[in-house]
Amino acid sequence: MILHKFFGGISALLIASALLGACGDGGKAAHEKARQDSARIADSIARLEAEAKRVQDSINALPKTIAQTAQLHSELNKLVAALQTAELAGMLEVESSTNYTVFAPTDSALTVAKIDELMQPANKARLQNLLKLHIVENALPLANLKDGQKLKTMAGYDIVVSVKNGKVMIDGATIVQPDIKASNGFIHIINGTLKPKMVLQ
Repeated sequence: MILHKFFGGISALLIASALLGACGDGGKAAHEKARQDSARIADSIARLEAEAKRVQDSINALPKTIAQTAQLHSELNKLVAALQTAELAGMLEVESSTNYTVFAPTDSALTVAKIDELMQPANKARLQNLLKLHIVENALPLANLKDGQKLKTMAGYDIVVSVKNGKVMIDGATIVQPDIKASNGFIHIINGTLKPKMVLQ
């Protein structure tokens, strides 16, 4: 009887140990499954993010108009705002048979030209004249600009190209970043405004 109880106790201990082991294995299996599920979700998110980036990169690589391209340059914020205020942005936004070259003054150059004053409603016509002095109805890469060349602007005035010591200037303003290609022409960033006194006087 005593041996029976002893072996019965041993059996109970073995069964309890096996049950505990099974529970432990189940916990490990559940933990491993959760880890694998988490890894799969993270991998799916990474693939979705990579695809979204690929699509965005493809969109960014599409040709943009002069108006859209100017918005990508932080030094042209004032020009973008001025074009919108003067209702000229739409002209540079549309792709048509007419291409343009914009000699785009930097923000600092337009500050000197008192652009904020010109953006007041009462000065809209003067603002338009100033901006049109910087727009030529033709797509002109830097290679096409020659010393002494005269360009007719949309304001009706000529601006003159000069080349000196490897620098290309337009009426005294130096082109500091040339050949920014757009789908409807070119932008050349300049460090001054063109004949501002003509429209500010």
